[in-house]
Amino acid sequence: ACREITLSYDFSRALLTKTKVLSQSRIYASFNNLFYVTNFSGPSPEPPVSTSNQVNGIYAGTYPTPKSFVLGVQVSF
Repeated sequence: ACREITLSYDFSRALLTKTKVLSQSRIYASFNNLFYVTNFSGPSPEPPVSTSNQVNGIYAGTYPTPKSFVLGVQVSF
């Protein structure tokens, strides 16, 4: 399973001193619950809190684990 990956890039101070406004700048992307490597045939290999809804090895009435993607910019003046 790939739970969380964050990729970021910090801009160099030499580049930022040319702007004369920014002291620090960073861009980033974060990915949560990106993929699972499994033979499980249900919506999500993560079992719910209650396993009483299990039918033929699949948890009925449960939602799959949501995926999320976040892009951002962090700046300091």
